[in-house]
Amino acid sequence: MLSPKFLLSTQHLALALSPHSLMNAPIFSDKQSTQMKGEKYIIFCLGAKFFAVPSKKVSEVVQRLSITPLPNVPGWLLGIADLRGGIISIVSLQKLLGAPDAALSSKSKFIVLKIQDFPASVALAVDRLSEIIVLPNEEIQPVESKKMPLLLGQATYQSYALNLLNVDNLLASLTI
Repeated sequence: MLSPKFLLSTQHLALALSPHSLMNAPIFSDKQSTQMKGEKYIIFCLGAKFFAVPSKKVSEVVQRLSITPLPNVPGWLLGIADLRGGIISIVSLQKLLGAPDAALSSKSKFIVLKIQDFPASVALAVDRLSEIIVLPNEEIQPVESKKMPLLLGQATYQSYALNLLNVDNLLASLTI
């Protein structure tokens, strides 16, 4: 289980999730970042399960998007949306993982992924955000990639299993 020193306050979460802050503003002072060894992860919920993506793979988190559905696409592709003049694909992570999809609510968020060498911008629709943590590498347990190719590993978070997404494999699986 993660010790409390690795969990960040909700103030850090609010600061870190404001537009452009994941790219431009450090969350920690130099002294804090040297004390906390590991990688920063953004934790979110899908139903009752906790997931996380490395913060370096996220460009921003958006609260509201008007989604335009598309005909004849896989169920995991909710549609497209306009994000400051650019078109972005909205992916239902629940459907992509094979779980029943829940309707988007007022607490739903969209995690916009930072993508290089990918033909489209992508946002993951998630139920709600939890917080940002620094997860030490020794806390991560590997998972068998053949059984769970979209997972990088698992860790324990507040006595719950935390599923760490492999963003590169997730993007590679997005084929229509």
